[in-house]
Amino acid sequence: MKKFEKNTFSQDLKHGLIGSFVDGTSLRNDQNVEISFSKLESGFNASPHIHTQSKTLVIVLTGGMTFSIDGEIVEVDGGEYIIFDKGSVEQVVSVKPHTQNLTLHTPSILGGDKKEL
Repeated sequence: MKKFEKNTFSQDLKHGLIGSFVDGTSLRNDQNVEISFSKLESGFNASPHIHTQSKTLVIVLTGGMTFSIDGEIVEVDGGEYIIFDKGSVEQVVSVKPHTQNLTLHTPSILGGDKKEL
């Protein structure tokens, strides 16, 4: 088995799971962390939700995102990150054009632990 994987995010990819429960042979299969990549545009938002068992880390690579965390508005720009503890009410209120981010959930929960509010 190879000890590395190299992949490219295509122009068409808007969201992709990088790791965790990808498949049984992938180096990315790790139950301790789930990693996803997203390309977001203005107009994107995510309704209020919580993760009951996992922490969330969002690393904004380019652009910017505005979150509501437990009712507090927080802006996160490219080069910044934010961490939410499990049970925090989180919402993506808005994003700047051409935003790219990595989202990590730890521990990774099979099927996810996201609950919409």
